[in-house]
Amino acid sequence: MKYFTLLFILIFSTLTEARDKPERVKNYEAQLATAEGIERISPLAELAKYYAYENPESSIRYASEALELITAHKDFSRAMFTHHYLVLAYYNAGKFDLMEKQLEIYAEVAKSVAEKDELAMLNKDYAYLYSRRDSNYTKAIPYLIKALELYRQMPPETDNINAAIGGTLNDIGLMNYYNDNFDKALEYYTKALNTVGYQNTVYVVRTLGNIALIHRQYQRYDEALDYYFRALALARKHKSYNRIAEQLINITATHVQKKDYVSALTSIKEAKELNQSIGDMRNKFQISRYTGEIYKGQKDYESAVEHLNSALKIATEMKTPRFVAESEMALGNVYIEKENYQSAIVHFQKALNIGKELEFESLTMNAHLDLSKAFRAVGNTDKAYENLKDHYRLKEIRLDEGRVKKLAELEEQFKAEQRESEIQILTKENELKSLQIERQTYQRNMWIAGLVLLAFVSFFLFYRQSQKRKITAERAEMMAELVEKKNQLLADVSHELRTPLTVLQLKVEALQHNLVEDVNASYDGLMTKIGDINHMISDIYQLAQSDIGALKLDLKENNCKQTFGSWMEEFSSVVKAKDFKWQQELNIAEEVCAIFDEARIKQVINNLINNSLAYTDAPGKILFTANIADKWLVIKLEDSSPGVPPALHQKIFERLFRVESSRSRSTGGSGLGLSICKSIVDAHQGKIFAADSPQGGLSITIQLPVSKGRAH
Repeated sequence: MKYFTLLFILIFSTLTEARDKPERVKNYEAQLATAEGIERISPLAELAKYYAYENPESSIRYASEALELITAHKDFSRAMFTHHYLVLAYYNAGKFDLMEKQLEIYAEVAKSVAEKDELAMLNKDYAYLYSRRDSNYTKAIPYLIKALELYRQMPPETDNINAAIGGTLNDIGLMNYYNDNFDKALEYYTKALNTVGYQNTVYVVRTLGNIALIHRQYQRYDEALDYYFRALALARKHKSYNRIAEQLINITATHVQKKDYVSALTSIKEAKELNQSIGDMRNKFQISRYTGEIYKGQKDYESAVEHLNSALKIATEMKTPRFVAESEMALGNVYIEKENYQSAIVHFQKALNIGKELEFESLTMNAHLDLSKAFRAVGNTDKAYENLKDHYRLKEIRLDEGRVKKLAELEEQFKAEQRESEIQILTKENELKSLQIERQTYQRNMWIAGLVLLAFVSFFLFYRQSQKRKITAERAEMMAELVEKKNQLLADVSHELRTPLTVLQLKVEALQHNLVEDVNASYDGLMTKIGDINHMISDIYQLAQSDIGALKLDLKENNCKQTFGSWMEEFSSVVKAKDFKWQQELNIAEEVCAIFDEARIKQVINNLINNSLAYTDAPGKILFTANIADKWLVIKLEDSSPGVPPALHQKIFERLFRVESSRSRSTGGSGLGLSICKSIVDAHQGKIFAADSPQGGLSITIQLPVSKGRAH
């Protein structure tokens, strides 16, 4: 009777769950329909694996029966595998208490039978538990790093190990993303995508989606959608319906941020229909949440509150603090729209409490800001001011941490150069001691050799004195050069920081004496100026590295046409977003390669494009060309009017130099961009120079050496 019941469930799930399932899954289901006893373990375990993502409840049924049979028949070959997918099914179903209990059993079994890859899976499962249930991403990261170490200790005989490495790198990136460390997250996502054996797996879907999430943080919604649609296409190719639903939800969220509610409704409707057969609790939460956001955007506040309360209920049942806080914030913002400020304050305060308790820095900042608006609306200016002050205090702490880190790096670099100079001086002194020993030896030989060697001894004494003077002069020169570079750096810093600091002082004095009407605008202005100062410090730091010869290059041989071709869409998007016309010409053969640091050369081109956008009259035109001429890779960027007088073409690369004309200081910037470009090109043993552009503006040409034997 038990098997007939399971067969009925199998037939029903075939109709309702796995539309167009992979052939292997159909084979496992066919095997299960006829298998008995120990023979059922293998198809049950494989089906538990498949449905862990596609339908967690079905996975739980399959895995539970498989573990019962494993225990009854004492066949532990698939024990760890099945425990892992049962844990994963509980995770995707949002049943974290059951997940934790199963992990305890799983860990006990691992003590006696686990291999390295199975121990790695166990560590990853603990990381998933802490990240989802407790939202403790810092605690999760060491478990993922341990899993990564275990995978790397295994011989990469199959793509499965490399795929596992790529997936773990992706998970570490996601934990860093949730900790607001976007640069670190992107670093791990890139490593994952570059892992051989991972690139063509279904797991790449989430990596592409995670990169899109970073684009959303910087409001680059079109770029985010491009990554999401690539992820969706890959999920459809692999027929992974859970991942299809996830990407549809992500696409919905991006459309909501763009306020394109019609497109958002289309994608969320498909996701909802798909998830009904999957039963993923996380997807269910996100569907309710973003449906509420869509209704809010359409000003149907009652429907918005209904769906957001549903999302809050699901998040509470899942015991996921981050989701609970997000729901509270979303509800608070709906009540702000409804002008029900007291209800908004209640929800914002709950979100703030969670943010403080779990140290969610960005959430805490946003909750303080929203509370300030709500308190101001009800006339409680003291509370409004208190929350606004806390918001800017946290924001300033984040900016200060960034500045302190930059200055510490600069100071450490300077100390390193001092230590290097001391080592060089010590080496010279050791050489001098060696010469003195040689002198004594020669003197003894001269007494033996007699007057015949007197002329030689005189010559040697003269040589020793000249060497000593030379060493002393070199030592003095090195010390003078070090002091000069330090003084130049301090002069650059003081010159560039004087103006913004003066502006900051005036704004602070205006606030102090209540001379401004819009306090929030003044605070925003202060934060903007602080950001400008931080950007200046970054530019000066990079030039300082170049001055002391510490500019590090990651030199690799790059296929020129392929590398530049991959950049063109990004450059075109940036230019067109400013209503400028973009034109490109890549006249490079397929086989041509050049040795350069890809990130640094892309930084140079980005600087030049931003320079053109800042100084060219709109609507303007920017032309990018690249070709090979006499074993040089020639990159040229031309823009339309206004131009630069020919007499100043070389001066624009000097530090802090600005053309006092229509290309003026009013456009902002630190005046260091072109200097940085020159320092990077010089470090590549290349050339950079300016000329008049046929388009009526400025033309910047870069020449980089082509790899030997690769230019045709």
